[in-house]
Amino acid sequence: MIMRANDGSGRAPRMEIHQAMWALKCYGSEGREWTLEEKLERIAEAGFTGIFGSLPDQAEEKQWRRLLDRYGLSFGLESFPGTSLELSQLLDRAGDFPVLYVNAQVPDAYTTGQEAVARLASLMETADRYKVPFFMETHRGQLTQDLLRTVEYVRELACMRLTIDFSHYVLAGEMYNFE
Repeated sequence: MIMRANDGSGRAPRMEIHQAMWALKCYGSEGREWTLEEKLERIAEAGFTGIFGSLPDQAEEKQWRRLLDRYGLSFGLESFPGTSLELSQLLDRAGDFPVLYVNAQVPDAYTTGQEAVARLASLMETADRYKVPFFMETHRGQLTQDLLRTVEYVRELACMRLTIDFSHYVLAGEMYNFE
């Protein structure tokens, strides 16, 4: 029997801790933003095992690969696919870039019930065709913006994998008293 890790490989399960690249925009010192290499060097020095971000432009892809290898970092892909076609186009563009997993914030907050379940199922099927681990992120303003709906989706789609950001459940359910 072959044991499969969450990433679909035959490697033993392991903990991956990724730094979001969006969190390092405009981040730096001495009045200037750090270069990509400075960011990745600091990420590795801080003990992270990878980065989470958008695909680099094709012109920057070689530099990204070189730096990911140099600092021993894996790459998780952020995405915002509303349809299977959008996800397919993203994964085609990813080509042979070393994507460990795809994390999706699936629009929109106003789609619910079976329509939402069908959209999620379609995205999961697309990711399966590309043989890439695929996670739905719980996020305000998206299909998974609240705990009640997300539980409904997981009951319908038992194989759905989640990236859970509990803070968004608090924000999505926040109520104001205007007295």
